[in-house]
Amino acid sequence: MRGDRGHLAILLVLVGLVAVFVVMWLPGHRQRLARSELIEDREATVHRMRAAIEAGKADTAESPGATEGGVSLPRAPDLGPLLQQLAEDLAAESLEIRQLQARAVVSGVDFNRIPVIVQFAGPYAACLRFLARLEVQERIVRIDRIDIASTSTKPGQPLLVDIELSTFCQPGGEGSP
Repeated sequence: MRGDRGHLAILLVLVGLVAVFVVMWLPGHRQRLARSELIEDREATVHRMRAAIEAGKADTAESPGATEGGVSLPRAPDLGPLLQQLAEDLAAESLEIRQLQARAVVSGVDFNRIPVIVQFAGPYAACLRFLARLEVQERIVRIDRIDIASTSTKPGQPLLVDIELSTFCQPGGEGSP
């Protein structure tokens, strides 16, 4: 009888140790696996980005504009198409255009920057949709400054938005925007 109890106690201790091991080891193991998969994904992304950059550098001689990371910069600051697209995007969201104007070209060594002022009014959701449209412009567009105000604290009142954007062109392609 004593031998059976001893075996049962040893068996219970072993089952307990296995249970503790499974409970303690598996979540950590899953986290380590997830972490290693994340690292592999990041490494694959870096590899793809490097390949795209190298492909962009190889195409530079054939491209009509300088490339940076596969993105082409126009030779001249011709902003007509960009301003037209911005006006169309604002109109598509039923936003009231207050100002849409390009400023003087700011010369640089690697690229020239052209500031663009965009002021408009409209509902919050439409303003967000317009900002999302900026991400998919054909030309590189960077938001340098954004000021958002409202004339009222009541819900549904239009926002007044003032944005300074920058777009870019190659150096030496200066002129009036």
